[in-house]
Amino acid sequence: MNQTVISTLTGAELLTKVNAMREANATNSEIAHACGYTRDNGNPAFTDFYTALIAAKFPDGIPVEDDAEADAKVIELAESYPMGAIEAFCDYWSTDDLEYFEEAYNGEWESGAEFAKDLVEGCYNCDALNLPYWVTVRIDWEDTWDNLRDDYIELNGYIFSLTW
Repeated sequence: MNQTVISTLTGAELLTKVNAMREANATNSEIAHACGYTRDNGNPAFTDFYTALIAAKFPDGIPVEDDAEADAKVIELAESYPMGAIEAFCDYWSTDDLEYFEEAYNGEWESGAEFAKDLVEGCYNCDALNLPYWVTVRIDWEDTWDNLRDDYIELNGYIFSLTW
């Protein structure tokens, strides 16, 4: 029986493949398998995959003070969140604050205005308010985002709450 063997990707090749698959909305399991990180039982080898991904993104090591706890937290978070968001969080705050990442993280957005629109529409059922269409399309979402900047920050396309 012929079996296709996928070589384990590392470095720039790994980053390129992961970025392409994330843009295609692939799951973390699909990405790990496609990059060659599969256990003998067929399950994704997430620990090896995320360790290789971190090594590829930080070839000189994660910028922490030899903190095994922070390293473990980064690996844990990377199973559910984009590495870019984790990096942006650590760059703005620090690895000491990683315990607050999940509370602060509000997703990846094209712009602060797009986040503001989704936030407002999620908090208020605009359809139930029976607002005329011409009112809802006239909302200046960029200005709304500017008003939210006391509570949120955009870092490399990722939105974080400042109130954690």
